[in-house]
Amino acid sequence: MKKINRLYKERGINMKKIITFLVVLSLVFTVTVSCSDETNEKPKDDETVTKENTDKDNKQTTDETKEKEEVKELSYALYLINETEPFIMTEKFDINSDDSKLENSNIKKVALKHLVDFKGFKNLVSPVPKGTKLLGLDIKDSKAFVNFSSEFVENMKDNKNYTKASIAAIVNTLTFFEDIESVVFKVDDKKINSINGLDMDKAFEFSGDYFLDK
Repeated sequence: MKKINRLYKERGINMKKIITFLVVLSLVFTVTVSCSDETNEKPKDDETVTKENTDKDNKQTTDETKEKEEVKELSYALYLINETEPFIMTEKFDINSDDSKLENSNIKKVALKHLVDFKGFKNLVSPVPKGTKLLGLDIKDSKAFVNFSSEFVENMKDNKNYTKASIAAIVNTLTFFEDIESVVFKVDDKKINSINGLDMDKAFEFSGDYFLDK
């Protein structure tokens, strides 16, 4: 070692300076490698974040598009009766498939409930007698079974022709839907024999009678 030091001294080289130089060189190399690694990894992280954001945006767009596609416009018609004469007129209504009225219900029940609750417009009124409550609506084999409260019979206008028109208006409101071909009436879960001389113990189909143009 003494010989080496002496050799370095003879050549004008200081051992401490060499060691210091090597240490500094080592540190510079380490920092350079570290920065190089970070530089190489950063694009990878950016690519990952960009991909995740893109996937998230695509999913959100897909969900929004799907939601818009699922919302449809549904139509139904109310067949209303003249307040004093046995004439029928039609009013059409539209409702979106995401309307709150359709929660725990369906378009047919919404239409019939609207008919029962119709408050009247000019000389048009609901064919369902006032005070009547809708107790149920079941559909089986293209046949609708309507269950009304007792007011349906008790408050029906005492006129056979008017009763016929009223029944026709209710039936037409339900047979407006393609999957319903006929309607059977019940009161308090029981069959009805007749109202104002009109035989009610049967299934009623769509009627083209009682319109003003006839």
